[in-house]
Amino acid sequence: DRTKVMENYTENTGSGGENHRGAGIHTESSTLYVINSLIAGNSTIDSNPGSANYGSGIHAWGSNVAIINSTITGNQGIVNPGSGSGAALEITGTDEAVQIVIFNSIIAGNYPSSNQSHIASNQPTVVGNAVFEGASTEWFFDDSEGCYDFDPLFEDSLGTLSAFSPAIGKGGTSIEDADGNDIPSPALDLHGNPRPNPAGSNPDIGAYEHVRSDPRRLVYYVDDTIGNDTNDGLTSETALKSIGEGLNKSSNRDTLELVAGTYSGADNRNLNMQGLTRIIRSVSGPATTIIDCENQGPAFVFNNDESDSVHISGLTIINGSNNNGGAVSISGADPVFENMIFKDNNSSGNGGAVYANNSQSSFTNSVFLDNHASSGAAVYSSGGDVSLNHCTLLENIGDDESGIKNASGDFILMNSIYWGNDSIAGDVDVLYSNIMGGYDGPGNFNGRPGFTDAENGDLSLLSWSPMIGRGNAANIFVSDILGISRADSVAPDMGAYENSLHAPSTYASVTWHVDTTGTNEVIYNNPSVSTGSFESIDWVMDHVLEGDSVIIHPGHYDHGFSNWGKSAHIRGISSNPSDVWIYEEMEFSGGSSSLHMLSIHNDSGDGIVVSAGSIEISYVFIDNVYPSMRAITLTDTADANISNVTLYGDNWAGWSIYDSTSGTVSIVNSIIWGSDGTIFDDPTITYSNVQGGYTGTGNINTDPLFANASEKDFTLNILSPCIDAGDTSSTYDADNTVVDMGAFPRQRVL
Repeated sequence: DRTKVMENYTENTGSGGENHRGAGIHTESSTLYVINSLIAGNSTIDSNPGSANYGSGIHAWGSNVAIINSTITGNQGIVNPGSGSGAALEITGTDEAVQIVIFNSIIAGNYPSSNQSHIASNQPTVVGNAVFEGASTEWFFDDSEGCYDFDPLFEDSLGTLSAFSPAIGKGGTSIEDADGNDIPSPALDLHGNPRPNPAGSNPDIGAYEHVRSDPRRLVYYVDDTIGNDTNDGLTSETALKSIGEGLNKSSNRDTLELVAGTYSGADNRNLNMQGLTRIIRSVSGPATTIIDCENQGPAFVFNNDESDSVHISGLTIINGSNNNGGAVSISGADPVFENMIFKDNNSSGNGGAVYANNSQSSFTNSVFLDNHASSGAAVYSSGGDVSLNHCTLLENIGDDESGIKNASGDFILMNSIYWGNDSIAGDVDVLYSNIMGGYDGPGNFNGRPGFTDAENGDLSLLSWSPMIGRGNAANIFVSDILGISRADSVAPDMGAYENSLHAPSTYASVTWHVDTTGTNEVIYNNPSVSTGSFESIDWVMDHVLEGDSVIIHPGHYDHGFSNWGKSAHIRGISSNPSDVWIYEEMEFSGGSSSLHMLSIHNDSGDGIVVSAGSIEISYVFIDNVYPSMRAITLTDTADANISNVTLYGDNWAGWSIYDSTSGTVSIVNSIIWGSDGTIFDDPTITYSNVQGGYTGTGNINTDPLFANASEKDFTLNILSPCIDAGDTSSTYDADNTVVDMGAFPRQRVL
């Protein structure tokens, strides 16, 4: 117990072959206990051919042997023995009544390394929590009992464990011998230090107890340019060449550090952690550290219950291809991805970039760009709880028109930019994110993100970007995809890239054009001189930012729109409201907006709905909205100034004006005609023609004498009582006369 047996040898001084047994310890028909002891540096000296070598460290014949928390290392047998086995440890004999116990011990670093241990199979043997280097094929080696075949990483020739040793914390507290007797791990190590150390941890394997409860992890360097897979990978000068070899050489919880370069070929794809925990990171970030899967498979496969201690960061994965998960396929594992770029990956099934099944994986500060799949072009999730935080997703297109798809389970998207993709499908919680087309959820936004140069891959934010300071202020991440601090922000920015400003600089509003002959295209910055008209008003309203103007060219437009709480000024390009017809509802939920010179007809809903902010509506015509619906609805806190509108409904059963707002509503110089009693509550109406009458200065209740209402010609007959009947303080009509009531003034040539 607590003994060192070192530097002993046996030597053949004769001319013939000899049997060398136990240069360190030899026992025959005895009982041997080796506890907290070191058997090291013992050797056999023999230059004669035909000699046999049996256990230069320990040789036991027909003996009971218990080796507990001991280390057998540095012992040397004969390089080419005529016979024999077990260069360092040989336990054999014909007596089946003896017992063998090897517990919490290390047999490693002996020579020859290919045959360090031999135990005869005819004797009752119990082995547990022991390192048998090079003996994984021996009959006594059992993974389920804690047998290991790894380099214990000694700090010196005495078998002291280095801080990196995988033997730290791998020991057991006790073992039962063949008769069921319990043998505990000793309370002290070879030096008299307490075991385990620290208290409450698992004991170490070997004679020496380390001060750590678990090993410090190794860093393996990988360099596609100068690396070589025959190197050890433990320094940048001896780097490995492939990620696959880095996984082969590394152990649980080790780190692989990748130098900038493009990693391709079979050894850099279909990478599998095999259930172990590792960190894979880059030196210089995702822009220059690329895994090119060459459309031959995914980069990573996780299907062995890997935990969230697996971290992959600072890489770009391109050209991945797989049935499920073009770049990353996850089944029943929970890896963590940070500071990643997934680009141009493809799946013939689900998840162009990422497939996650029964997974609690997370993706932070990551970019998903131009990925494709049958379903879930960027990410497909089924079961589990997947999260994307501070991600930027662009132009991910699915055959089923889904960019993100959650088939089941929980999925959260937050602090992110989702722009120019196919839709979000399934039950996805979205918050504090910019979603093109809009998405219900706290803190969400819909407006072009203001990237520096998205067309050329620069997804950083311009100084005026509305993404700046728009993220959730709770639990701010330390940095962005480039390592720029987020923590000094009042609130972080949306997306993967953080701008140095805490709030956006002044934005210069722009003008957009809509035309039935236009083309809808995704704009990330400002429209350029070459940008033409767009086809859809709702498409343009997705892009609009605070204070922008939208000019609508003549034509019929099937889709309505929302202003998504942004101030926007929308008008027909001509001086005749009937040149522009819109056939769905318009919604204003905030901002300070205006609507001018257009017509609305909706067979399935309201005409204009204003729930917050303020709006000015002028020279707008609304006819025959869906029965029981409303031409103009004002709710919550909306303020509205309405002038020169014509509201007409020959079959209205709803309300022409529905005012339930706590704000201020004023209507002037307008015509409300087609049914009686269609005004709800008490908006201020003056100088207007209201069928059925309405109390207010200058109001009348007289047939407006439209030119031909049945043919939708609502200009005023020359005899109309609405001509020159408006508020004299209002701006005069174009013919320099007092303003007429309604949206279609009668122009007279004087």
